Amino acid sequence: MRNNYVFLRGTLKKVTDRSIVNPINMVEVRFNLSTGQSDSDQDHLVIGYSKLAIDVIAADKAQLLPVECLVEGWLQSSEGHSWVVAQEVTLHLGRNDRKRLRWEIERFKMDLQAKDSLERL
Repeated sequence: MRNNYVFLRGTLKKVTDRSIVNPINMVEVRFNLSTGQSDSDQDHLVIGYSKLAIDVIAADKAQLLPVECLVEGWLQSSEGHSWVVAQEVTLHLGRNDRKRLRWEIERFKMDLQAKDSLERL
């Protein structure tokens, strides 16, 4: 397996998968980042965890996608497949969209806490 630190600027078009990673209850998100001019150009699979995952999922739930963003992380490749494990994701949003995103993040966190509370009973 090879690892390289990368910066990718592109368009986050859609979230392909979101889940809770058990047994540690960590939020995980997978999304495609398009770095080309059209749909047929370069798409990169990006995986993010914890707060970063919550931010991306909240942007999807708030219907803010597609959105331009900057991804910083580790490009990993193995057996002809590659993906980026994100360390940072910066979403380029206007003021009103940032407010919608913050509201959706808080709502999502409350839903996670409620789910966690129910599982402990």
